[in-house]
Amino acid sequence: MLRKLHGLRIGFVALLLAVSVTSCSAERTAEPIVAQHSSGIVPDDTLEDLVTYGDLAVVFTVVSEQELAPTQVELERGEGTITRQVTARQTSAPLWERPSWSDPVDPPTEWQIADGGWVFNGSERRRIVDADRSDPLEVGHTYVAIRTYSSVGGKPREWFSLQRIPLDDGRVRFSEGTLASLDPTLARLQGMTDKAVGLRLTATPPNVKALPYMELDAAERFQRVVS
Repeated sequence: MLRKLHGLRIGFVALLLAVSVTSCSAERTAEPIVAQHSSGIVPDDTLEDLVTYGDLAVVFTVVSEQELAPTQVELERGEGTITRQVTARQTSAPLWERPSWSDPVDPPTEWQIADGGWVFNGSERRRIVDADRSDPLEVGHTYVAIRTYSSVGGKPREWFSLQRIPLDDGRVRFSEGTLASLDPTLARLQGMTDKAVGLRLTATPPNVKALPYMELDAAERFQRVVS
């Protein structure tokens, strides 16, 4: 699946589509990087996307991180992937809920997120970063998550985050690099409080093409919109 689908960038369930290694400069020693591009089942570039395909927004804190060991086959081969997994814990009541959301399945208040990791070859490790998302999740930092309950590739429905918006002292703080790449509707959240983000989501209307399908699963809703 390409990064664009019917003219829309699509966001979660990261797939390793393309990699490039960034070498260290003579002036600065840096860890070699493998850049991955994201793909998913619904768009999440704009505020309209988020209120069209999201179910609710909450604040969470990253409370821990761990490395998930590669498979035995990868170890025997001497190359493979080590996943960085963080644990997120919800720390607020919902800032926003989709008005038509009525699913009886409540989201978990603690969940795991695969957030990059490393590609290894022998003793060499290269960090994986997501070229299409904001900076890596940091332990002890807080974020606003736009959560949705949806199926992926025919699998049972489960909770995902469409966007993770970084907070610093309760206000949105995108890094300069991330800010430059964002859609203006998201970039304008810079400096807002978490509650103001919730109000902005409440004031944003969903895609009019999706209105007849708001009771459907997010993935099914998107397919109806683009069909």
